[in-house]
Amino acid sequence: DRSWHRHVVTKQQHQFAFDFCYTHTGNLAEEQKLIYEDLGRDVLMQAVQGYNVTVLAYGQTGAGKSLTMVGRPRTGEEDHRGLIPRIAEELFDGKTTVTRGEGMVMAKVHLRMLEIYNEQVKDLLAAPR
Repeated sequence: DRSWHRHVVTKQQHQFAFDFCYTHTGNLAEEQKLIYEDLGRDVLMQAVQGYNVTVLAYGQTGAGKSLTMVGRPRTGEEDHRGLIPRIAEELFDGKTTVTRGEGMVMAKVHLRMLEIYNEQVKDLLAAPR
């Protein structure tokens, strides 16, 4: 059910409640793929349509936020990539296009990855100091 889109676009008040929890199945590759299919594709499609998009992972230390967002390096044939590498790959693979009128649309991509821990903000893409 994607009814929450209606509330975001129309700026109506909406009371958020617990919607869904992904359970650990023991198959990381399938879990990462499912999360991308459920969340990542919608984020990507909104971005290529010109909307600003944000993906936020929130939770306790050790809950799997970084694993979900970034994933793990490939081990053999297992694909353990997280949301960010999957979104980036599909965005730049040349298959995801948007046209307006007669031609292609030029787009500017800006990516930030921030970590907030103990009230300190860390830019994860900044060059080490």
